[in-house]
Formats: sequence, structure tokens, C-alpha cells
Amino acid sequence: MHYSLSDIFALADQNSHQLKVSQVGIEKADRAVRVAKDGKLPVIESFLGGSYIGNQTLMSRGFADASSVATPHWGNAMTLEIKQSIYEGGSITGAITLGELESQLARLQHEQNKQEVRFTLSSWYLSLCRLCNEEKIYLSSKHQAEQLLEQMRACFEQGTVLKSDVTRYRLYLKDIEIELEKIQNQQTTLNYYLLTVTGLPSHIKIQPDESYPHAEAKVTGDTEWQQEVNLNSFRIKTARKEEAIFFQQIENARSAKRPSIYLWASESLQGPIVSAMPPINKNLNNWQLGVGLRFTISSFYTANKKVRLHESAWRQSKENLQLTIDREQMEVNEAYLKWTESVNQLKVREEYKELADENYEVVSERYLNGLAIVTEMLDASTEQLSAELKLANKRIEIYYNYSRLKKLAGLL
Repeated sequence: MHYSLSDIFALADQNSHQLKVSQVGIEKADRAVRVAKDGKLPVIESFLGGSYIGNQTLMSRGFADASSVATPHWGNAMTLEIKQSIYEGGSITGAITLGELESQLARLQHEQNKQEVRFTLSSWYLSLCRLCNEEKIYLSSKHQAEQLLEQMRACFEQGTVLKSDVTRYRLYLKDIEIELEKIQNQQTTLNYYLLTVTGLPSHIKIQPDESYPHAEAKVTGDTEWQQEVNLNSFRIKTARKEEAIFFQQIENARSAKRPSIYLWASESLQGPIVSAMPPINKNLNNWQLGVGLRFTISSFYTANKKVRLHESAWRQSKENLQLTIDREQMEVNEAYLKWTESVNQLKVREEYKELADENYEVVSERYLNGLAIVTEMLDASTEQLSAELKLANKRIEIYYNYSRLKKLAGLL
């Protein structure tokens, strides 16, 4: 079946297990944000219990003259406490901000994975295009060689061609058949790869769009591509987001040195009242409202160590960001030069193919007229086949380098 590269991309977006993993990572990060936001909600705790209370023992301070005091045996307890945070030193908002940054990072990593998957698919798809072209070229060369071989056999029967010439050309045909089998096996392998990632049924044989490698790749100058990569590269965006995450971790560590303020309310019902003497077999209810202030004194000498630890990680992330930018710029520069080189060489390959065809016609004519030896004929055939293959591969190479530039810029 015929599938365009855009069809392959769309199927991979739906069925690629690699992309599904990162998609679940986004869901996980979003849930972590919702969990962090729950820190703003009031904390409500309740307790309901029953107990059996034994008789109390009354004794002197010297543990003498012990006597038993009758106590109501069945006890009950119910408490309800509500605590609402007002200020936590920035730890709650910091946790929410950190969660949101990690959610954004998960989305960037998913988009980066999508670019990586699409570039891999482009490579396989273009390789499949190349192999299909090579198969056609070899089949055409085989047909041409078979026609020449028939003419050589006719000349051999007339005594104008040696049997060794016929044998050597038959060997040439066998070499073509061997190469055809290799190409077909490679096509089967690439087809399997594409089916695995796209989720298509295993019986389908993908036929690539033959016009795709011949599409004009519109590439601007090197400077424009550098700017495009700096703005849109998902690797650079990811490195920037990681730097922001490490910086937020510094702020979260600093929040430990700040006090927390909260409101609280409680309701308690207990019975019997065993603190009285004698115990009173009644329920005692009380409620309270208050404001609390909590401060961890040990944070003065523990929090700074955590802050310095996160500051080191942040500085490392800044260096990693610059390293990522440098690598992306070097890679886009290399890809642009490769694209320019392949475009410039295409015209040369087209001219080379024309010369190889002319040479084959001339040598073939001379050979059939007894003016050339079989070695010249084989050289001309081999050169013509090589010229056709290199021309077809050069067209594929142009679009491969174009796809590489688009992947670096996050546009694939």
C-alpha cells in the first residue's frame, strides 16, 4: 500500500510506544501539580474510638496504702480538628511552581521524542525510497544486460564473439541478481521497522511515495537556521526548562528557613471524665480556635547546606544549557554544509549519468562490431549502473539532510 511520509508520521503519533511513554509522563506530571495544589486546602482530621477502662488504683506517694477506686468501664472519644495554612514560607507555592515547571518539561521531552521518532522514520522511509529506486535500476540494468547477452550469443554462433565473453557477462548478470536479493531483504527489514512503530498490520507492504525524495527542499541561509534552532530546538528548550527547575529548587530549599503560620480549630467529646476523683460517668465536650506559629530552629544550620547543594546543581544546569546550544549550533552548521554539498553535487551526478549512458552506447556499438573487448563492455555497464545508483542516492541524500535540519529546528 502507498503511504506518504505524513501518513507515517500520523500513524506513529497514535501508535508509537516511545511516544506513549512520554505521553504518560505528561499525565503523571500534571497529576503531581494537582497534588501540590492540595497543599493550599485545609487539613481535616477526625478520630472516633471506644475503650474499656479498668478501675483506678489510688496509693500514697511512697506507693503504699493502695486502694481501688471504682471507674466507669466503657469509654468513648471523638475529635475533629481543622488546620488551614496561611503562610508556609513559600514552600507550598514553590512546590506548585516546581510541579508546573516539571509538567512543562515533560511536554518538551514528549515533543523532543516526537522529533526523534519522526527523524528515525524519515531515515527509514528515505532508505526504503532509495532501495526501491535501486531495485528499479538493477532490474533495468538486468534487462539491458539480458538483451546484450542475447546479441552476444548470436554473435558467438556466428563466430565473432568468444565463449568467455558470454560467460563473463552471464557472471555479471548473476552479480545483479545477488544485489537484487540483498535489496529486497533490506526492504523487508525496513518495512518491518516501519510497521512496528506505526502499528500497521504485519501483512502490509509499505510502498513509499516516489515523488517525496524529489520534492524541493527549501532551505534558507546558515544564519537563519542558527536563529531558528536557538528559538525552537526542543533540546535547547529542555535545557532551559531544566535550569529553571534547578533554580526553583533553590527557592524551595530557602523556604525551610522561614516560619509557617496557620489557623486551627478543634472539637472534642470524651467520656467518662477519669481525671476527676472520683471519676465522673459523663461526656465532656470542648472546642477551640487558634492561630499557630511554627519555626524549625535547626534550619539555621541545615537549610543553607541544601541551598548550596541546589545552587551547585543550578550552575551545572547553566553550563549544560550553554553546552547544548553549542552542540546544536555545530550540528546545524554541519547539516547545512552537508545539504549544500549534496545540492551542488546533484548537477554533477546528473552530468555524470549522461556521460555514462553515452559511454555505454558507444562501447556497446563498438563491441558488437568487434572493435572493443568484453572488459571494456563490462566496465561501461558497471559505470552506467554506478552512475544511476549514485544519482538516485544523491536525491535521497538531499532530503535526508533537509530532514535533519528540520529536526534540529523542531519543525519535522
